[in-house]
Amino acid sequence: MKNNNIHTAAATLTAGRLARIETRPLNEGDKICSHEDVYYPPLTRFDHAMPAYTLAHTFDGQGLNATWNSPDRRSAFVGTFSAPSE
Repeated sequence: MKNNNIHTAAATLTAGRLARIETRPLNEGDKICSHEDVYYPPLTRFDHAMPAYTLAHTFDGQGLNATWNSPDRRSAFVGTFSAPSE
């Protein structure tokens, strides 16, 4: 996360050449209908989450029978979460 601050909504996750996600905060130019709500919640339980703009969203690995590249969309969440330990 940029400046180690979740509220910047600017984050990058890179897994070698396998996957990359990069986000930035939403801004006024990202609106498409002037009625902006979070329609779909995050897919996992978060301690804190906020919507972000996706600059990069790629997967080029084995095992999913698919690869993708879907940048430049309002399709991300930046947040903090915890997973139970085993």
